Amino acid sequence: EKFSFGRKPYQHQRTGMEFLLVNPTAALLDEMGCGKTFQIASALGVLFQEKEIDRALIVVPLSLLKTWQEELKLSVKIPFAVVGGTKAQREKAFKNTAPIFLVHYEGLRLEEENFRTWMEAGSCAMVFDESQRIKNLQAQTTQAALRLRPASKRCIIATGTPIANRPIDLFAQYLVMDRGETFGTRFPAFKNTCIVTGK
Repeated sequence: EKFSFGRKPYQHQRTGMEFLLVNPTAALLDEMGCGKTFQIASALGVLFQEKEIDRALIVVPLSLLKTWQEELKLSVKIPFAVVGGTKAQREKAFKNTAPIFLVHYEGLRLEEENFRTWMEAGSCAMVFDESQRIKNLQAQTTQAALRLRPASKRCIIATGTPIANRPIDLFAQYLVMDRGETFGTRFPAFKNTCIVTGK
């Protein structure tokens, strides 16, 4: 069945979407302004249409919640709910039957158990937009993401700045994405094998 795009994709966006569809774990590292949100939303739309997934959890910085809401309305036309606000508001959001949940990074940590229950009830895809937010292995949000990741069938990380300061910043992002397939699960081994430090 043909997918109806919210708008006509450029060639690089088509290539990006194909990459996301054929790889259950994928890092979309396009520069800012290349339409990462559109590519991811459209790829999710195809996965829903093909019944590859029946739910998606999209984790974004608070500042991008509105952008994502607009993109989802345009690109996929699938109902979604935003998990945010007070504890009572967050609890109310979980009563929603929408197949897509949008949450900011802090909310992921606060509602880890509710997300786990929801994810395990179906076939889930996880998206981490601006994934440099989970670059610190010791951070509580990164730890929550690592604990939730096994409940997800697919995972996409997206950022225009995968290495904000140091190559080491990649490790935790990739560990969340592919559970150690690319760089292994042990940070010291990654550091010894992949990082060359100047004297």
